[in-house]
Amino acid sequence: MANDRTGVVLIGIQRIIMNLNSQLFSSLRAVYQNRNEPEYARRFAELYWQTLLLTAVLIIGAASVYGLMLFFTARSQPSSTALPATASSVLPSKKSPPPAASNLNRPLLDATISGFAQRQTEFQALEESPTTSLPDPSQ
Repeated sequence: MANDRTGVVLIGIQRIIMNLNSQLFSSLRAVYQNRNEPEYARRFAELYWQTLLLTAVLIIGAASVYGLMLFFTARSQPSSTALPATASSVLPSKKSPPPAASNLNRPLLDATISGFAQRQTEFQALEESPTTSLPDPSQ
């Protein structure tokens, strides 16, 4: 008895899908052929909007699935060689050495640090001095 019922339900679903499919294409054809007629403008706009929404949902879904795949791949295998080429180019490599200390320009660094110290003393002097009141231009 239950087996017969399942078959009826499946046939009913198939019928709905087939009717929807044939109605959809005939409706699309009618809207496209009469796209310049005012009475079909609303239907055309609705179909256009639904197409845009469907496209946006598909793009967001694909990006989410791809991001989750990269996340779980990186989480399960921490070495950067196991990641796909696109992810390995984005993630930092552990094999690259830090910049050497010989590349450091000591006089330039000292000048920069002294400039920061000078700015700090100027700021403290301005903070402690009373502010000059500017005249009100509306009076």
